[in-house]
Amino acid sequence: MDLAKVNKDLNRFLRPQSYPVALRMCAPGEKIPQGAKIPGQNLDLSLSVCHAIAMTRRYGWTMALDRSQTCWGAALGLGLAPLKPDVADGTRQAELGVWRHPKEAAAAFVDSFSKLDYGKYERVLTAPLERADFDPHLILIYGSPAQIWVLVSAYLLPQHKFTMNATLSIGAGCTTYIAKTMITGEPQFGLVGIGERFNNAQDHECVLAIPASKMEMFMHGLAYVSKAGFIRYPILGFLRYDSEHPEGYREILEHLQA
Repeated sequence: MDLAKVNKDLNRFLRPQSYPVALRMCAPGEKIPQGAKIPGQNLDLSLSVCHAIAMTRRYGWTMALDRSQTCWGAALGLGLAPLKPDVADGTRQAELGVWRHPKEAAAAFVDSFSKLDYGKYERVLTAPLERADFDPHLILIYGSPAQIWVLVSAYLLPQHKFTMNATLSIGAGCTTYIAKTMITGEPQFGLVGIGERFNNAQDHECVLAIPASKMEMFMHGLAYVSKAGFIRYPILGFLRYDSEHPEGYREILEHLQA
């Protein structure tokens, strides 16, 4: 897949306001690209996964995070940490007052996560799509509801489909649109949650995670719906009506033209 061309087409059809993000889950021992910023080593910061994604899409940086650079929810969802019994049953979270959840609610929260197998991956690698020099597992595209609607339409309509199921989460969103995308092989829609809002996501933004294997289908779909003429971004508005002016404007114009 020509990632630079995909990025060019996304800019043409969607005009995203931040870099689309190429994301790869790196297996143990897998080499990371030269120049990638590694928090704690060549970047003197402690980051979470959503924070690193924000740096990629706002700054254009290639980021590589290991198990020491993530929140606990992402660590579980992305298989970077084992699920211990006292976390699975909510005991530890209730003791610490996390989200003020009682034990049962804390357990249900963890159970709701999509989870990659522990130990299968050791790093999260992100880069701007146009400059990624690795094979991504998925592409994250952030945009307004109108932009994501065009993108979803581009996926569904060429298949003669009209609906797409979505699992919305109020926390640990990366477990939905990273882990679940990789597990199911299907695109996932996300409402950005509190972690990402702490880290620069805006109120008007949502996200669509697209498996790399389906990116070509999306690009064909974007061309298809754009050619159809009515599903495109910016959304076409209705402008075929007479202009209205303040009182006296028409009389002055007639006076000038007399």
